[in-house]
Amino acid sequence: MMPKQFFQTILCLSLFTLFAPLCQAEVYKWVDANGITHYSQRVPKGIDPDLIQIVKPSGTSGNKSGRAVKALKSTQKSFAERRTKQLEAKNEKKEEARVRLANQATCAKDKQKLTGLKNNPRQMATASNGERRRLSEEERQSMIGQLNTDIKKHCSG
Repeated sequence: MMPKQFFQTILCLSLFTLFAPLCQAEVYKWVDANGITHYSQRVPKGIDPDLIQIVKPSGTSGNKSGRAVKALKSTQKSFAERRTKQLEAKNEKKEEARVRLANQATCAKDKQKLTGLKNNPRQMATASNGERRRLSEEERQSMIGQLNTDIKKHCSG
């Protein structure tokens, strides 16, 4: 990928080249009392200068400059599209990394819970009314099954 500064420099130079013929000013020529020839864009007071005819460089037609501007706009658009795609890809990678880290954390918690349930059959639970009670073997096996499913989901890949 070309650096931004390089692209900006090329764009500016191209625009200056394209629009230079449109910015032509009148140039006046005169000789002062000392015999020195002067050139200026302003008419000096008290002197009758000659207007110099500036010949337009060949090959600078409006049609060509219009095509050049369109080409520059097209190039700029393609650079902008490419940059947008790069940013989208970068954001996708960040999101994938965030999801992967979240899955790793969930995986570690689920494995820890599963180890506790397998190693200690006398697990306690808090009921909805706030009372503590012991889990039945059926509840414990159900939780073990659910944790195994969650571990397969979060720990694979």
